[in-house]
Amino acid sequence: MERRYPYTIEMVDQDRVSIPRTIGHGVILPEIVAVDVPLYRKAAPGLLDLPEHVRRHTVQSAIDESKILAYDKFLVSLRILAEDEPDFPLSTLERYESSNYVLLVPPDHWNVLRLQTAMPSAGRSLHARFNQFEFEILAHPRLGDDEAFLIVRDKYRLYLYVQSGDEEVSIYRSEFLDRERESLPPVAVKMSHLLTELAEVQQTPPALTSERDEMTALPSARKELRGSCPNCAGRLVYLSPDEAFCLDCDWDNLKILAHSAAYTE
Repeated sequence: MERRYPYTIEMVDQDRVSIPRTIGHGVILPEIVAVDVPLYRKAAPGLLDLPEHVRRHTVQSAIDESKILAYDKFLVSLRILAEDEPDFPLSTLERYESSNYVLLVPPDHWNVLRLQTAMPSAGRSLHARFNQFEFEILAHPRLGDDEAFLIVRDKYRLYLYVQSGDEEVSIYRSEFLDRERESLPPVAVKMSHLLTELAEVQQTPPALTSERDEMTALPSARKELRGSCPNCAGRLVYLSPDEAFCLDCDWDNLKILAHSAAYTE
């Protein structure tokens, strides 16, 4: 299963690449980007003498491993660059032209969303919508429990350059290049806040339409699922009128789900 990243990755065949850069008023000039930051080395004695298919597999595995390492480097950059907005309201996105975003969350919470909500999934990504905005939700293994980042989809581009010798495969990277400087900068958010806002949009429970509906609603819905979590007074995510789970503690009244393997890197 191919791993998804919140930025574009492009392989190049040299340690310098020329890219167009708009400087304003319709003027575009070439910019030389260095792809020479050491990223990853993999020992490969006798690589050049191996059968071609084995050599290709060895090089590709080194590239895949380097991409995971680069993902960790990206998180380091985010923690430096991101604006700290714990209670960031999604309505703020209306100020910007971008309509596609990525939300990075911890793996444990990604698993909760995958197993206990109706968000569409594709491999290692979940998808949500808020008004005209599309969100891809990805897990990053090094995120803290309530740590999350909101990023414009493909705002950044990473170039990778591979050097193959007889003893090792060396992979170099560029810096993470901001391709859309006028778009929303990365935002450090409180994961529980933003996911609650998204989950409410995806799965708002049906409203009771009459007094009779109120009277015939399940007792658990009347007693437990109105307002805050009965355990910690935290925020609930509704999966149906009578089922919910809390984003702030371990409380839920969900039906037992089949066992599923944990997220692994």
